[in-house]
Amino acid sequence: MLRIGAWIADAGGEFTCQSVSEGTGIAASTVHRTLRQLVTVELLARIPRSRGSRTQSYERQAHGFWDAVRVLFEQAGPAEPPSVRGKTSNVDRKGGA
Repeated sequence: MLRIGAWIADAGGEFTCQSVSEGTGIAASTVHRTLRQLVTVELLARIPRSRGSRTQSYERQAHGFWDAVRVLFEQAGPAEPPSVRGKTSNVDRKGGA
């Protein structure tokens, strides 16, 4: 959620679930669930859709939360991919460099 929040904090204007997913590399289903939660707590607002449009747009609501997310994301640094967490490389196992 931190990566999604940081992306939204830096987004200018309206955005969609797809744009957040593409910008963060996080699955659209995860982004959609997070956006719904942020709407529920009134940190995001849904933009009314035009007639016949299937794409929902959102906009960030003014709140100190967004500044905090930026700071937390910057301090967290790059995330290690889940596939390598807790695993030891072959070099480590063999006592190499």
